Amino acid sequence: MSLRLKLSLMFLAIAIIPLVFVNIIIFHNYKDALEASHIEALRDTAIYKADKIESFFEKLKKFMLLSQNSYVIRQNFPSLVIYSAQPDSTEYKEAMDKFDAQIQRVQSIIGLVDIMLLNPEKKIVYSSNPEHKFRDLGKTLSGVRRKSSEESGDEICFSDIFPNRMNRNRPGMLVIGPVFDESRNLLGEIVYEADVESIYRLIMDKTGLGETGETLLVKMDAGNVLFLNPLRFDPDAALKKTVEIGAKTGVPAQEAAQGRKGAGVSIDYRGKKVIAAWRYIPSMDWGIVAKIDSEEAFADVSNLQKLSDVILVIVSILAGIMAFSVAKSISAPIQKLSDGVRMLGDGNLDISVATVSKDEIGQLSRTFDKMIRDLKATMASRDELNRKIAERRQVEQILRDSEERYRRLFETMTEGIVYQEVSGRIISMNLAAEKILGKTKDEFMGQTSESTENDCIHEDGSSFPGKEHPAMLALQTGQTVKNRIMGIYNPKERMRHWIEITAVPLFREGELRPYQVYTVFADVTSRKRFEDALRDSEMFLNETQRIARFGGWRANPDTDMLEWSESIYEIIEAPRGYKPGAAEDIRLYLPEYAPLLKEKVAGCMDTGEKFMLECQLKTFSGRILWVELRGLKRVVEGKNTYVMGTFQDITERKLGEERIRMSIQELQKANDELSRFNRLMVDRELRMVELKRRINELSVEMGREIPYCVEERKGKF
Repeated sequence: MSLRLKLSLMFLAIAIIPLVFVNIIIFHNYKDALEASHIEALRDTAIYKADKIESFFEKLKKFMLLSQNSYVIRQNFPSLVIYSAQPDSTEYKEAMDKFDAQIQRVQSIIGLVDIMLLNPEKKIVYSSNPEHKFRDLGKTLSGVRRKSSEESGDEICFSDIFPNRMNRNRPGMLVIGPVFDESRNLLGEIVYEADVESIYRLIMDKTGLGETGETLLVKMDAGNVLFLNPLRFDPDAALKKTVEIGAKTGVPAQEAAQGRKGAGVSIDYRGKKVIAAWRYIPSMDWGIVAKIDSEEAFADVSNLQKLSDVILVIVSILAGIMAFSVAKSISAPIQKLSDGVRMLGDGNLDISVATVSKDEIGQLSRTFDKMIRDLKATMASRDELNRKIAERRQVEQILRDSEERYRRLFETMTEGIVYQEVSGRIISMNLAAEKILGKTKDEFMGQTSESTENDCIHEDGSSFPGKEHPAMLALQTGQTVKNRIMGIYNPKERMRHWIEITAVPLFREGELRPYQVYTVFADVTSRKRFEDALRDSEMFLNETQRIARFGGWRANPDTDMLEWSESIYEIIEAPRGYKPGAAEDIRLYLPEYAPLLKEKVAGCMDTGEKFMLECQLKTFSGRILWVELRGLKRVVEGKNTYVMGTFQDITERKLGEERIRMSIQELQKANDELSRFNRLMVDRELRMVELKRRINELSVEMGREIPYCVEERKGKF
């Protein structure tokens, strides 16, 4: 960077930095104040709407408590349950008239869609809505999630919001409360069917939320956050849209649904940056969020920022012009001196940078010219000496580069390399050899193959003497020894490794006996283990097929080719040397299966269509077996084409299926007898109940005490 540019930037920084600092302070203070104002307004909105929702459901809960303890309901509920199966009976109509007078009044006061009464089996025995009264009678209340009476006890339960098809798909909710008699016996349940459209109107009121703001209700649902109301930017989101807990979007909704309250800048369900306030509604296990896009909330801040940027640009331009002018007057003579120094560095001694200026820079330029004249006189004698030194250094560098290339190759090879002299003594080895053998170079120096032969073995596990090592054989015979396998023990890894060795003898010119040998070896432990594992796997597969009576086959009907796995010979009891053709194999199967099998195999050969066929065959000893044949695919190998498949003995499975079928028939016969007996007993008990009830009615008419308590014993029938 030039001196002129440095001075210009310094003067420009002196003018601009204070302005930028003041601008940042004003901008951030205004932004923080505006953000705090918006957050407080959103928090008030969330609190206000949450309180309204709490009040709405608290009102429903209070009316539900009154209904639970209503004398009319508790006294007449049993009659309604008993005669609900006879809606045209006088007793049922009288009970309904008693309920209508009170319940329809409650429905009108609260503004409910319907009030229903359920028997202990959750079946509807009463409905205050004339449109539902007889249509829903006897039906089980379903389709909404709620706590059961067994789970809630005396608790008043609120169901999830759901689209009410019976109320023009308006959002609805059920309020459910159990009803007990004086002895705390469960009589049934009261169900308020409420229209929560007013809650939606409250939530979707956008007053004070601008063009992008909205309020939303959420709740936890199976590990996700479920949106309960239509959204401003997604009108169909109610009860459909979810956000996964831990997702980067919908953060305020996640916080509110998990029972936390707070406010600040966050990311909404659209992935937009917003200012939001959220809180938890404990009575409903809901969360409420009030939010507005940051872009809209900080519009005034953006305008202020733009104005500040314009002012900063204008000031920067004016300050830059002034700074450049001042810097030029200072840097021009210094630049001339700098150019002179650069030319001197390039070897040009015929330069002059002296100026007429009387200041320090002028004095420096004149002194520099004198120095160049003195230097010019001493340079001539040194040029020749420098040329010779440069030539010698070039030759030395070539030698060093060549040595470094060979050394790097020796040290970085993945194969181990060991050099031994004619006596067998180790004189050099690379890092790969140390790693494979598990010892350091110092531990091997001076050793021979015979002194390091411990734990060396052949592939068959026999000892591998040092005098038979490939390096020693190459020194003795003068011939290269290739691809010998040796097992060695690696003390660092505490395990045996397998290496593949090649030993090459080295000769001096004119001599017949080698003076050195170098050995190259690679770690083939993985390959050796793979080969051993492959043999073990093949043995395991054959044994598994034998135990499971399962095998494989290949066939080509066109060439009469057929091959079986070993296990098939055992299943069909065929001699091991037997080599059948495809046509001969078909004759093993019973006549009713042979044509179908030929058709399936031919189809797989032509189109590759898979098949599965269960059929019977006769073994070589005359036994009849059930087998499952599968044709898996058509295989093309050059000019050869065949079908590949599996063969399994399923005789035991077939016999088991037959035993199960017979057992099912016997159980079905016993069950029919038991059902007939139960119907006879139930009819007898019902006739006894009706007789006792009639005796009670006659006793009342005659002014006598009721002899039977039918209602208290109804649970026994």
